[in-house]
Amino acid sequence: CLDNRWNDQVSSIVIRGPGGTTNPPVTGSGGRVVVFDQCYFAGSSGQLAPGRYRSENLVVGNDRISSLRVPNGFRVTVYQNNDFRGASRTFT
Repeated sequence: CLDNRWNDQVSSIVIRGPGGTTNPPVTGSGGRVVVFDQCYFAGSSGQLAPGRYRSENLVVGNDRISSLRVPNGFRVTVYQNNDFRGASRTFT
C-alpha cells in the first residue's frame, strides 16, 4: 500500500521511462506503470505509459490509487493536487 499520506490521495502523475523521458515509446510495449485502486496490487487497475496524467486520466479515478507497480528504470512522481501541484513523492 501507499503510506497513509498517499493512499487515495493522488490527483496527478508524471511518469518518466528509462532515460528520463515522458514521451511514450514509439514501438513495442516499452513498459507501463500499473496503478491499482486497492492495496497489495488488487482491485481495478490500469496501465500508464510514460507521460503526464491529470486526474481525469488516471484510469482508476481521482484520489483512488492505493498501490502501484513501477518497472525497472521508471520514475513515477505523484502529486496530491491536479495539474501537478501540491505535495509530491517519487517512486522508483
